[in-house]
Amino acid sequence: MTDTTLPYLWPASGVSYSGDRKREVIQPRHVVPRDTSAATNQTADAGFDHHYAKLRVLGKDRSLVPGGAEAPTANAQAFASVLLNELQANRIVPTRVVASAEGGVAICFVNGDKYADVEFLNSGEILGVVSNRRDKPIVWAIDPSSRELAGAAHRISKFLDAPATSEDASKRTWRR
Repeated sequence: MTDTTLPYLWPASGVSYSGDRKREVIQPRHVVPRDTSAATNQTADAGFDHHYAKLRVLGKDRSLVPGGAEAPTANAQAFASVLLNELQANRIVPTRVVASAEGGVAICFVNGDKYADVEFLNSGEILGVVSNRRDKPIVWAIDPSSRELAGAAHRISKFLDAPATSEDASKRTWRR
């Protein structure tokens, strides 16, 4: 038997190089909580364990889906999980995770009269909503990328933490 080596001077066929990408893709993010114990390697829940558990059962338990709506697809659940990772990394705790009435998953936030959510629809659309419950809600489309999901988390956090004003929410400018 003869040993050979591959010629490394030729580019490998079928390999995608970093400059080849036309669209940004979701980048996996491993979150190591800041409150991990060095002695036990255990973490405090910090309000996320039950959200992840709920997300896992939404596609399986038909009783959690509003009447007439489609159960969330695996794709919608996967994108919602990416946002939950981003929220956990930035310590932005959602109020609840629910099946969307439009078919998909919604991650919801409530702070007094302020409401926000991100809906991951089965169609592949991702929509963000913020509302002060008095004015017309602000709705925006979110691209399925790590950067856009991080931007949506930041935007919702700033909206929920901002002091209440009487200014019409639709006239505010938001930076992405």
